[in-house]
Amino acid sequence: MKALFSILSISLLTLTTSKALSADRGCESSYRIMEAAHDLDNEANHFANQVRWVEGYSHLYDDAERLAEEAAHFHDMVERGHDCAHIREDFHYVASAWRHLQREWRHAHESHHNRHLEEDFYYVESAFFHLRQSMRQGRHGGGRRVIVRN
Repeated sequence: MKALFSILSISLLTLTTSKALSADRGCESSYRIMEAAHDLDNEANHFANQVRWVEGYSHLYDDAERLAEEAAHFHDMVERGHDCAHIREDFHYVASAWRHLQREWRHAHESHHNRHLEEDFYYVESAFFHLRQSMRQGRHGGGRRVIVRN
């Protein structure tokens, strides 16, 4: 009986400890999500700065700046280990900002055809898709599918 009680006590202690450790880690953010969030933060910020330099203040700049701000916030929340619900909610804001930027890029792209901005937009696009894929693989959701039409 003592042996059974000891085994049950150890099992309960192990389960309680593992639950507490899980709670301390916040959302089970994989390294891939952190890396993808970091990349999008950097690429979106660089793109916004380049748009401002090439076009000045414009609708494209406004949308690029919004994505940069959302990506920076998302990156910060992932790094801090916030809970999954918060991270999923923040990802939806990032995805919304991305969709706005896509629409404005298609509109503005007709007027400038700047190779450097085209390349930078491609890097932002790749970083966003990498983050979305990482969120899906990490079972954090990933928002609706975003399709880029050329």
